[in-house]
Amino acid sequence: MDAEKLSEVNNPEGSEAEPLSSLPLPPSVISKLKDEGFIYVADVKGLRPTELHTITGINLKDCLAVVRAVRKDTDVQTVNATPLVVQEENNSPHISTFCRGLDNILGGGFAIGSITELAGSPGIGKTQLCLQACVSVQFPTSLGGLGGESVFIDTEGKFSAVRLKDIAAHAVQRVKTTTNSVDISLGPTVESLLKGIHYYRCYNCLEVLAAVRRVCALQKDCQRIKLLVIDSIAYPFLYDDYESELVGLKSFTTQELQELVNNHNMAVIITNYLTIRGDGYSVDLVGELGEMWGHYPTVRLILRWESGERIASVTKAPHLGNAVAKYEVRVAGIEDIESIAVCNSTGIKKRRIEAPSNSS
Repeated sequence: MDAEKLSEVNNPEGSEAEPLSSLPLPPSVISKLKDEGFIYVADVKGLRPTELHTITGINLKDCLAVVRAVRKDTDVQTVNATPLVVQEENNSPHISTFCRGLDNILGGGFAIGSITELAGSPGIGKTQLCLQACVSVQFPTSLGGLGGESVFIDTEGKFSAVRLKDIAAHAVQRVKTTTNSVDISLGPTVESLLKGIHYYRCYNCLEVLAAVRRVCALQKDCQRIKLLVIDSIAYPFLYDDYESELVGLKSFTTQELQELVNNHNMAVIITNYLTIRGDGYSVDLVGELGEMWGHYPTVRLILRWESGERIASVTKAPHLGNAVAKYEVRVAGIEDIESIAVCNSTGIKKRRIEAPSNSS
């Protein structure tokens, strides 16, 4: 039964005739409800969150919000934690980094529906990891990707098309030599990988905000984009001329990023600088842009040097424990140290890239 016929049958009156679109719910949730024939408050009233989830397929967290908004009271609606755990495990795909150590500490890679912050010093591999994610997201799910496209917002001019081509070529070759899956024939080529990355060069905060809003608009028309990268988020806010407007611009930008991850089934990766914060007794490495900004990323990955080796540490993640992994930056991209050899079975050299002074 379509939405119009269902609403005619219900023929609600009074408060129950209030449309669901008038409630403080995300547009994406309202749209899904409408698609399933739920137009008025009366259509939802009396349903439990689990029942609404079963009927509509909307995730349980959003169903809780719908039921509470319909009730218009402060009663806390609860569900058993078990289905929430199952749902998060089944409905939270990840973008592989192609580095087993990093994938392990990230719970499978960069999670859809999350903002991941990569904070580290210049030359540690932040940009390299972003480029690799832009490549890997385009592979089929069976090969560690999501079959989607990516957007790369470059604020510092560090994006390298030549470097991206190297990473793409090695990714295609790696998949061909490490799996016998029939999906290889359906996998991307170097040319298609390059075409699947949309590049924006932004010079100030206003341009970054405009680019992010452009991505939001694109996602409303086409759900192909699965990853947004901002490299780096700190640069325009630390060196822009709009000093009196920076607080507002930062707030608007973070709101738009939250909309992307919450309503558009995307992953967001942002790079940031490291700074030192101490209280006289201890010193911590933290990202730039202040303490308030630190609450926005879902996951924070600190990249640092330790005894001449690159170390990645998860320092913030509600669903992960604090963990550490070692990695290397090679011509092929980000790789596990233990998997590195002089050459692989195809004869491709595995040359190490040392820390440059002008790249991250």
